[in-house]
Amino acid sequence: MKQITYSKGKYSQFQLENGQKFLLEALPQMLTIRKIILLCVPTKVFWSYKLPFYIRTATEAWDTSVELIDMILIELANIQNSSEFQKYLNPKIEAYIRTNKERAEAIAISKVGHLALKAKK
Repeated sequence: MKQITYSKGKYSQFQLENGQKFLLEALPQMLTIRKIILLCVPTKVFWSYKLPFYIRTATEAWDTSVELIDMILIELANIQNSSEFQKYLNPKIEAYIRTNKERAEAIAISKVGHLALKAKK
């Protein structure tokens, strides 16, 4: 995997060994990987994971989004093609949630108040 661009806790463009380019992005309550065409246009979602808590706002990346993006980028080194995203990434995200859920919820509440708890529904 070759990292092309990186914005701390927000997104990263990367290229797999097979030449396919993708955009990994952290949304307020979701992580997604989209295929890139024409050098920079994100298209079809190849992988997504809805989190049980918020990880950022539209303008600010929190510690949780930075940690998740960085963890996924490390894990992408093991991935040869897009069909392996779920196999390798989902267990890592689930382990992160088990060990960081309370801390992540506390960060979300401190940033946006109790509206952050809506993510639990």
